[in-house]
Amino acid sequence: MRNKHSMFSKLYIGLLTISMISFQVINLRAQEKHTFNFEEALEIAKQNSPDIQQARFSLERSQENLNAQEASLKSRFGLFLEPFSYDKRSEFNTFFSQWNTTETKIYSGTLSISQPVIWTDGVFSINNRFGWLDSKSEFGGTDQTFSNNLYLSYEQPIFTYNRTKMGLDEVELDLENASLNYQLRELQLAKTVASLRFDW
Repeated sequence: MRNKHSMFSKLYIGLLTISMISFQVINLRAQEKHTFNFEEALEIAKQNSPDIQQARFSLERSQENLNAQEASLKSRFGLFLEPFSYDKRSEFNTFFSQWNTTETKIYSGTLSISQPVIWTDGVFSINNRFGWLDSKSEFGGTDQTFSNNLYLSYEQPIFTYNRTKMGLDEVELDLENASLNYQLRELQLAKTVASLRFDW
C-alpha cells in the first residue's frame, strides 16, 4: 500500500515538475517575442503616434500640391471642334431688285499648344485654325473652300504681380515647412522612446 502511495506521489511530483518547466519555457518564449530593439520600437511608435501620422499626412499633401503646381506649368494641348455650323439668310439686292438667298455650311476646329512662362506670368501659344466652307448663293453659285490659319499668340498680364512664380514659391515653402515639422516630430519621438530605457 505504501509502495502504491509512494509511486503516485512520485508521479504527481514528476507531472508537476514537467508542468512548471513547460510554463517557464512558454514564458521565456513570450518574453522573447516581446523583446524589441530600438529601431523596431521606434517604428511601432511611429505607426501609433497621432502626431507623426498628422505630420506625415501634411507632408504628403504638400508634396501633392507641389506636383500639381509643377504639372500646371507644363505644355497644354487643346483641340476645339465646331463640327457643324449652318447659316441661311435672304438679302434684297438693290442692283437687281431681287432677293438673294445664301446658304452656308461651316466645319471648323482649332488646335492649340500653350506654354505658361514662369518668369513673366505670361502664356505663349501656337494655334492652328482649320475649316471647310460650303456656300451656295443664287447670284454667286456654289463656293467650296478649305482654310488653314497658323498663328502665334502671347498673353501677358500687366500691372500685377507674378502669380505663377508666387504660387510655386508658396507650395515649395509649404513643403519645406512640412518636411522640417515631420523631421522634428521624428526626433521628439525618438527621444521619448530612448528615454524609456529599455534593454535594446
